Amino acid sequence: MLLWPPAVTALDTAWELGVSQEHSDNIQRNPEGQEVADVVRTGSLGAQLQADRSYLEGQAEVRVDYLHYREGTFNDEVRGQGSADLTWHIAPERLSWQLQERLAVVEERSTEPLSPGNRQQVNVFSTGPDYRLRLGGSRFLDAGARYTDLRYSRSDNDSQRVGVQFQVGYRPSPVLENRLILDMTRTHFPQRASTRDYDRQDLYGRISLRGATTRTVADLGVTSIQRAAGDDIGGALARLAWERDLTAVTELRVNLAGEYSNTASDLLGRPEEPARDPAAVESAADVFFARRGDIGIRHETPRGSLALDLLVEDREYEEAPLDQLRTQASLILGVVAGPRSRLELFGYHAAYDYDATERRDVDREGGLRLRYRLRRSLEVRLEGARAERMTNGDTGEYQENRVLLELSYRG
Repeated sequence: MLLWPPAVTALDTAWELGVSQEHSDNIQRNPEGQEVADVVRTGSLGAQLQADRSYLEGQAEVRVDYLHYREGTFNDEVRGQGSADLTWHIAPERLSWQLQERLAVVEERSTEPLSPGNRQQVNVFSTGPDYRLRLGGSRFLDAGARYTDLRYSRSDNDSQRVGVQFQVGYRPSPVLENRLILDMTRTHFPQRASTRDYDRQDLYGRISLRGATTRTVADLGVTSIQRAAGDDIGGALARLAWERDLTAVTELRVNLAGEYSNTASDLLGRPEEPARDPAAVESAADVFFARRGDIGIRHETPRGSLALDLLVEDREYEEAPLDQLRTQASLILGVVAGPRSRLELFGYHAAYDYDATERRDVDREGGLRLRYRLRRSLEVRLEGARAERMTNGDTGEYQENRVLLELSYRG
């Protein structure tokens, strides 16, 4: 057994350096008549890594921005975003070590507009071993353990989670695989009263079907949660992830789910699902039951591209009075305008209906983006956008117009 992977000398790496200036006529996203304009100057540094070797595989990317507000509306800040999914194969086909990392920006209060004054950093790190024991023929037993650490830049909702997983699997054919999975986790909130802690068990079956053009993963089972304070809760767990290559340049994705979730799980996600928006910081220590369905279409040709996403999600929190129904649509339409230029039209629409207060928020954003390649590694981006919120609540309505100019170098 190898205790350390041999040197990997041909990793695919890239980096990016950028500077930008953005003018906003309502940087705080205040109501009409209270607008405050500012100019945001940003310096950014990004890096990407792609590994596909026998002992190391996966990808990682990170971007760090330094933001300066010229008029002093907000203090200068450093903001980071990134993700990592890496697997170290210690003993190929038997023992491996997983590492996941997510660095993101999340809103603090869900009913207020997302502005520099209503956001903070969140970082979730998860790591642990996986071991496979072959039982003969097409049967196998997988066992794994995970330690997950969730931290906020200012909130006291930090949490640690430890868990183990056992899977019994059977693969009758190269395209079909069946599994019975048991997940057991314990979540602890070190800065909160111990009454927030809880244990969770998930028992479910999984069917995976991977054909030449279609991929399906279906889970069905039950969840049980024992809380240090409050009643125990439990219910069904059901997930379906379906993808199909309609043509060589077009892909259709459908996801359906009904399950108990939390912020760490939403940030980490699963390989067969798209990234999910985590809960606001104010409800990050709570558990919620989510019913969600989403459809995504990707179309890419040398002449242009289309990315369309539709989402419906109903969240029921155990404690926070933030039960909500969210419907969302986003569109990015790209057109190649010349050998060096590309135009992108983008739009976003989301509606939030809160059960407890009968509040309804509607967020809209749209704009036009021009990318022009000055040289092979040097690009300039010009973007104009308008964002607005309409609500029946007492606060939160705003309109904002933005213009951005960015210069980036990729190496």
